[in-house]
Amino acid sequence: MVLVITLLLAGAVLLLAATVLPGMIAGLLGVGCLIAGVVMGYQDLGVTTGNWILLGTMAGLVAGFVLWLKYF
Repeated sequence: MVLVITLLLAGAVLLLAATVLPGMIAGLLGVGCLIAGVVMGYQDLGVTTGNWILLGTMAGLVAGFVLWLKYF
């Protein structure tokens, strides 16, 4: 559970950092961390919890994209 949360938070921070850092390395690592967090959630916590993690991650990505469009 701790690893899943850590991966999701690291992915969010890296995607946020990708908006100000040059290159695509931070963004790619962020997406990789988010994918790994969702996959680990399915493997470790089951399908139902994995679905909730996926839904929350997608909602966070959409909200972040909308905020990014508004301010950048």
